[in-house]
Amino acid sequence: FTSIVQGEYYTNYAVAKGSNTQEAEDKNKILADRGEMPVLIVNKEAEKDQVRVGDKNRYTIVVTQDRHYVEAENVVIQDSFDKEGAEYVKKSFKITDKRGQDITEDVKILYSDNGFTINTGKNLGYDEYFKITYMVSYADDSLGGQIITNTAEADSDNTESVIAAAQVEVKPDAPELQVKKTAEKD
Repeated sequence: FTSIVQGEYYTNYAVAKGSNTQEAEDKNKILADRGEMPVLIVNKEAEKDQVRVGDKNRYTIVVTQDRHYVEAENVVIQDSFDKEGAEYVKKSFKITDKRGQDITEDVKILYSDNGFTINTGKNLGYDEYFKITYMVSYADDSLGGQIITNTAEADSDNTESVIAAAQVEVKPDAPELQVKKTAEKD
């Protein structure tokens, strides 16, 4: 099993047998207490660290639970930009679990002016994760020449919140002049 539920009883079985002894068994019931608390880890990456005004960029967020025998309950993922003008491509969102199963339709995504919140309604056991991929459009001319920070935050009912960020430089959509010079000997 991957997690223990607080307040539940579990039976611990032990069996011992030697080459010259009979098999001996014992069992012990234990009550799971709070013990260790779950810990979330969030990683965030942008596919490209430089884009031009008018480009799109793919982002990936991975939220993992890193403690044995406990679950992060009701995981929520938030994401936001530090500047206006970048837009989430809503139809590009895909959320998968550790088994690669697409759970996008099973979660609730709420969009705001500069971000989104994903209410998963799901728990994460040890070494389980949610992977979120989506596209962002940098169509607004005001973004040219700026560095945009996109910050993800993961939280649950029984963990501390954690954050990760990715920065992307947005270059103006200006033509670039390239000069090529050649010389020929007469």
